[in-house]
Amino acid sequence: FYLPGWVEEQGQQTESTPAREPVPAVAIKAQREQAEQSLQRFLRLQAELQHLNAPVWAAAEWQAAEARVAGGDRLFGERRFADADRAYHAAISDLESLRDSRASRLNSAMQAGDEALADNRVAVAVTQYEAALLIEADHPRALRGLQRAQVREALLQAMQVAADAEQQGEMDTALAQLQRAVELDADYPPARLALDDLQARLLERDFQAAMNTALAALERGRYVDA
Repeated sequence: FYLPGWVEEQGQQTESTPAREPVPAVAIKAQREQAEQSLQRFLRLQAELQHLNAPVWAAAEWQAAEARVAGGDRLFGERRFADADRAYHAAISDLESLRDSRASRLNSAMQAGDEALADNRVAVAVTQYEAALLIEADHPRALRGLQRAQVREALLQAMQVAADAEQQGEMDTALAQLQRAVELDADYPPARLALDDLQARLLERDFQAAMNTALAALERGRYVDA
């Protein structure tokens, strides 16, 4: 009961479905050559970005581009050259975006590092400067920033010891600790200001002591001593 109608229906569907036109050999050859050219372009761009250490500072994007190319290779192996070419072009676009983002990534890492260092968030600053150096290994500001970040905790400790020593009247100890802090990082303004202030107060102290001694000598008629 069911079979005759089903056969008739399948026959109608077959008759209504147009046969796919075979792709000419010339077109297949052109598609293959285009795919091969796109792959070569990708490989050149890949080599350029490998030299710039992109697999490290942009690992996720790098892996995504490689996955696209792997998919393109499978399509190429299946002789689906047009589809392979599209996959290669997508991977090229990924790497071009990655290359174009390099400067902004570097600037962002430097800005974050500088802000963290200014706030004495040492661990964050170290992480950001190291990220910048992954992008550009010999970046002068990143190298200097990392160096400053690595000594910041020791510098802050020296300043605290100086403050405690000054409160106890141990001015020589305070002076030595502030000098050490400035030696660790001469570009840290609080340390330099604290040292200048203490040196000025010590100079005033020594001046007043000398004046008092001189005046006392005058009162006693010890003019040579005065």
